[in-house]
Amino acid sequence: MDPLDFLDKQAQQQVQILRFLIRKQRLVSIDTLLDAFSLSTPTIQKAVMTLKEKLSLFDERATLLVLEKTQLQLSLPDTFDLRVFLYESYYAESIDIHLIDQLYLTRELSITKLTFDLQVSEASIFRRLKKLNQLLADFDVHYKNKELVGRSEDLQLFYYSFYMQIYPIKYLAKRFYRESFLQLLTIFESVLIIKFTPIQKTKLMIWLSVMERLLDIRITHRYTKLPDIFFDSRFKQLEQVFLRFSSRYAMQWPKEAISWFYLFLQAEGILPLHENLYHQWEKMITNLLTILKVTTKEEGMIQHLMRIHLYIAYQKMIWQPQFLGTPRLSDTQPDQFHELMEEVEAWIPSRLNTLKWEYLDHEYARIHAFNQQPQQQEVHLTYALMMNDYFLQAETKQLLTQLSQQLKIKLRDTDCKHADLLITTETFELNETQATVYLSVSKWTTYDKDQLIQLLTTLKRQKGVDV
Repeated sequence: MDPLDFLDKQAQQQVQILRFLIRKQRLVSIDTLLDAFSLSTPTIQKAVMTLKEKLSLFDERATLLVLEKTQLQLSLPDTFDLRVFLYESYYAESIDIHLIDQLYLTRELSITKLTFDLQVSEASIFRRLKKLNQLLADFDVHYKNKELVGRSEDLQLFYYSFYMQIYPIKYLAKRFYRESFLQLLTIFESVLIIKFTPIQKTKLMIWLSVMERLLDIRITHRYTKLPDIFFDSRFKQLEQVFLRFSSRYAMQWPKEAISWFYLFLQAEGILPLHENLYHQWEKMITNLLTILKVTTKEEGMIQHLMRIHLYIAYQKMIWQPQFLGTPRLSDTQPDQFHELMEEVEAWIPSRLNTLKWEYLDHEYARIHAFNQQPQQQEVHLTYALMMNDYFLQAETKQLLTQLSQQLKIKLRDTDCKHADLLITTETFELNETQATVYLSVSKWTTYDKDQLIQLLTTLKRQKGVDV
């Protein structure tokens, strides 16, 4: 599913133009836009003008210029937050997104109240609900009798993915914060001997909130029982913690809900994969590494491959990745990708839909590109990394090495307190880091790479070096 599906036609056109500009290094000809979107010149001009206004309202330093009436040039400041811009300028105004949010918040959707709040007719509300049903079909979830219905794990996965895809993390951290959940997570950390990052805590609170919501509305949803292979000693520890928590807060989550929570922890990379699944997929991972011609057998690479395949195996539907600049492996190495597909299909029994294959296609391309670059033992830059994802961290070091050669700068690793640049998976205020600048990433998209180049260029200028 593409988040743009929740926007009206005009808003979709504007965001698609923004995506296109970012993928094309922020400079494209108007003729190229006309060919790419098959829209009329007046429609393109109107969309560009509206996008320009929204960018300027969000950040006066953001500009979209028409050069000599033939080219568009996008310029964004180093601190421009793309996800917050998309939410505040587009998603927050979407009636469809408001409808889904209301379905989560209320036991029964009041059409009368919605028509008053949104200033639209009942007929318009029903048309939009019909459209939403078409979008939600891939999740095996649908609107019926004033609520969303489906199996509990499908509703759980949908709502978690919906909020994580649409809303900025700082909004989610505030909205889903619960003191009782924070206490529960503290117990998890102690029992599992792990330390959750701030973003991981937010993700876990969203998941727990949806778990609680499904329990609270007392409907007939049921979780599908997972195979015994997903249970081990860590699961038993989690189950005991939930039992103690449930008795304290007068709740009783079913064992199946706890098992899906445990699966979520592993698929999100918060916990390492349990030994049972590790041994079951060990042969598949070995074969995939051979096909990808990856010589390293480091645990982090193996865990990354395990995690992405667990992710696509347990997710009902993958949301379409936005602003990805990574080429598909199928474009550059089609025979290799076909061989990978055959291997995966032999080990994962569920049939993978097109978006899941697209997700794997991008992930395989990341691994292939990483494997093709010469590995550096040491990277020099006044930078620090705060990341809990091994592959993303290794990918970041490799990217920094490439950019050091491209931008002719020396790179040296240091700690957060003395770094010129902090690259992290977290989000916080800059004064908390003591670094000169910081960049928050979860995956290296075209936009994020462009932002990194801008930050490094800015640092060079600050040191009085010509760029």
